Amino acid sequence: MKPAAQSDDIRLVSLVGAKLCHDLLGPLSALNMIAESLEDEADPDMLATSRTMIVESAAKAINRLSFFRAAIGRGQTLGSKEAHGLIEKVLAETKVTISWDDSLSPQAGEAGPSLLKLALNFAYLAGHSVIGGGGVTVRLKGSLAAPAIVVTANGQRLNFEPAAQQALIAGASADGAGVPGLDPRTAYSYYTGRLAAALGLAVELPPGKPATLEIQAARP
Repeated sequence: MKPAAQSDDIRLVSLVGAKLCHDLLGPLSALNMIAESLEDEADPDMLATSRTMIVESAAKAINRLSFFRAAIGRGQTLGSKEAHGLIEKVLAETKVTISWDDSLSPQAGEAGPSLLKLALNFAYLAGHSVIGGGGVTVRLKGSLAAPAIVVTANGQRLNFEPAAQQALIAGASADGAGVPGLDPRTAYSYYTGRLAAALGLAVELPPGKPATLEIQAARP
């Protein structure tokens, strides 16, 4: 029996799932290895160091799980303060600081959590393009009739791969066409673009200054 071809939606879910598993596997694997090493460890200093590493690895796993639950799987209960805290903790792992300015979601009613989800995903993409530390500014502004989200990343080095940029813009296109060659690294960008399209927002990546990345979403 010949396997059925996957639809674009099923393929996207599979690829985003693979990306999430990859991001969670690191701290969970470290947690498991450290826990196993404690069985034969007698040195008090090494035990203390291992316990510290266990706490740090567990915190990373919890922060990532909490973030992805909000950015991908959460319902309509996300608030601005919580969203700020989630992205701040996740990007702290990469030495990226967050500046958060949200005058939009409190006045957006039922659309507020969806706008925050989009802002979280923009910030995640922007923050993980920063190499060696830097900052990300998240601004949600405008009104429900004319919402705008602007996320800006600054650092000594930025690496938002062209394939990921193309996937983000393609995902935000109105026709929702699939992207040939989509893989776990670019699927998250494409998914983020689909979130913007669902909100009726167009996404732009305007040319920036050196070591600056800006992602904009607004109603066309």
